[in-house]
Amino acid sequence: MTVLMGKDDSSQILGIIFPLLPQHAERFLNQGKTVFVKFFGKERIPVRLQSGSRLFLYESRGNEEIVGEARIVRIDMLPVSEIVAVYGNRLFLTQSEFEDYVGNRRDKRMLVLVLEDARKYPVALKLGKSVTMAGRYMTRELYHQISRIKVANQR
Repeated sequence: MTVLMGKDDSSQILGIIFPLLPQHAERFLNQGKTVFVKFFGKERIPVRLQSGSRLFLYESRGNEEIVGEARIVRIDMLPVSEIVAVYGNRLFLTQSEFEDYVGNRRDKRMLVLVLEDARKYPVALKLGKSVTMAGRYMTRELYHQISRIKVANQR
């Protein structure tokens, strides 16, 4: 299992997987939301993530499957106080969800991923293991492995 902080060759990294509630994935796929935000580690951008990488939309809870993906066009770390002002209704969280998530961490910075071209997969990809809140990189090897499982299950 490749964890987020693994020592993979960066050229093998396709993107990143973070768990989302099904309704949050739905907002990217069908409601035009384009901005993902998350408190992340020591307020830094994941070292192997770059513009052009993909955010894989992994539904947590009961589903535990990747239902789609979006291309990352901008990566930033911003203070909580700037996020709503800069991105407003493009955020995947509602105002009250955002406020609840932030809680008493108003002095922190958040990882911001601006996305384009969100697309839903015709058949969800099963990972076989859950993804923690820390996330994990999607490597070429992992993607090909779970894609083969999907094709085998379609037969």
